[in-house]
Amino acid sequence: ARDYLKQYGLDQYFTHSLGHGIGINIHEAPNLSPKSESIFENGMVFSGSSTATDMVALTFDDGPDSLQTPQILDVLAKYNAKATFFVVGKNIEGNEEVIRRIIDEGHEIGNHTYSHSYSLKSDSSLLIKEITETENILESAFGYSPVLFRPPGGNISESMIKSVCDAGYTCVLWSWRMDTRDWASPPADEVIKTVLDGVDNGNIVLFHDKVYGKSPTAQALDKIIPILTERGYSLVTVSELMSV
Repeated sequence: ARDYLKQYGLDQYFTHSLGHGIGINIHEAPNLSPKSESIFENGMVFSGSSTATDMVALTFDDGPDSLQTPQILDVLAKYNAKATFFVVGKNIEGNEEVIRRIIDEGHEIGNHTYSHSYSLKSDSSLLIKEITETENILESAFGYSPVLFRPPGGNISESMIKSVCDAGYTCVLWSWRMDTRDWASPPADEVIKTVLDGVDNGNIVLFHDKVYGKSPTAQALDKIIPILTERGYSLVTVSELMSV
């Protein structure tokens, strides 16, 4: 992932590797080349907005989960906040009511592949197969057609980005310093500090609604959301952020 970003002069903004590979905000990177501008600005990869004043997008990966996702939805509903959920196709079965609730409560759903395999970035045909499989489940069961895609772990390759765009999706990452790393089950206070210390206009924040272990996410959100609101931020979906 770092080598891929290096060719666009963005490697210094690479923030983490392996399981959660790329966290980058293109608006934090000065002196961008036209090539890097085209990758991130022309509908190919989106990691935040420089024009969305007083707006932040909360995003959740890897669900749905029968327990954690409803807990998060409860907190979002408490504060009338909207969010984007990047769902894994294999997790939808048995959690259909959770997906229906996400849709009914006005949140957005993005595609996070069917199996969440990190090897998909190097196999475009398998990647598209998995994207299509998850898309078909959402369309047939819920009448919902996702337009956003987030690669597992945020790991991207040039072929992946082209394949995703050709399939009609926008690839969504997250903003610089806005990986909460809640997947590692840190204390809720660490998640809160990560967001509140670093958040800025137009940011996309990465959370997870399926954590293997004790999830700090719902507890952290119950503190984060009212403070963001007090600071004047509106909490919107990624598509809303992109439209500004």
